[in-house]
Amino acid sequence: MNLGAQYRSFESAAITIQSSDHRCHVICIYRLPRGKKNPSTINDFINDFENLLHELKQSKCPFYIVGDFNIHFDNKSDSDTKRLISLLTEHDMNQLIIVPPHRCGHTLHYLITSCSNSLILDYQVFDKAISDHFLIIADIDISKPKQEKRTVTSRNFKQLDTSVLKNMLKNCLSTTTVENADHLNQAMKTAIDHCAPVRTRTISARPISPCFSLEIKEAKRLRRQAERKWRKTKLQAMRIEHVPVPLLKAQAHRMKRNCREKKKKKKKKKKKKKKKKKKKKKKKKKKNVDKEARIKLSTKYNKPIYARLNPPATPSSTFAKI
Repeated sequence: MNLGAQYRSFESAAITIQSSDHRCHVICIYRLPRGKKNPSTINDFINDFENLLHELKQSKCPFYIVGDFNIHFDNKSDSDTKRLISLLTEHDMNQLIIVPPHRCGHTLHYLITSCSNSLILDYQVFDKAISDHFLIIADIDISKPKQEKRTVTSRNFKQLDTSVLKNMLKNCLSTTTVENADHLNQAMKTAIDHCAPVRTRTISARPISPCFSLEIKEAKRLRRQAERKWRKTKLQAMRIEHVPVPLLKAQAHRMKRNCREKKKKKKKKKKKKKKKKKKKKKKKKKKNVDKEARIKLSTKYNKPIYARLNPPATPSSTFAKI
């Protein structure tokens, strides 16, 4: 579904769900809190929302409005909430969410349906601890459309034994004379029916995708054909045909980036090695300086350390003791 008007007071996205029995629209709305990013007032939002309801009612199809309105629906005394509730009652709409789907305990997320024509069976609110907003899941009474089935006839030519087919054709043509093309055609048909009999099977018809066209189908077939040839021959020309040009460019860009990263890693390793060598040299120099300082201290006054710590007794002291 495409919304006709672009509303400035809120962001919106719409989808259409269709089955064999029912068809409905789902509209998701996000209204930013008022500020620099959203200068629109509550009056602008109410007017835009009313226009949206009018547009949806013209489609004559059940619709559901979900999203973050940033209006506390649980606060019934709030003027903005009152205006929104009065607008919903005027259009015979109902807001189903009662459990606060927000961590702060406010009802900011809505699930709005029609009071008379609603296909919603039940809804649940889950706190997945991913965000401050909770997850809302609703069950809609819509059956999945049944896929149409059709019968297809085919032959399995992949498992066809060519030697058996040749022998059958030789025997058939040697025993009988070929008078016309119909006789030859009948002989070929009997031989093929024996080697690759016709099979009938039922398949489910897939819905046609609007994005998949006959041109895309043909391009995919040629690409697969080129890919099979490339896997057999390993030729670069086949690879260029099977791989799109943007992918080849991206691959080349990736290879260049990997080479640059490898060069950067090598440079970093060299720098680390140089730093380690410099540190080792500094440590050796410090050790040599410490050794020289110790030697100088030990050789002060041309005496060893133990001699300076424990000097010998002088004769005067010995004479005094006597």
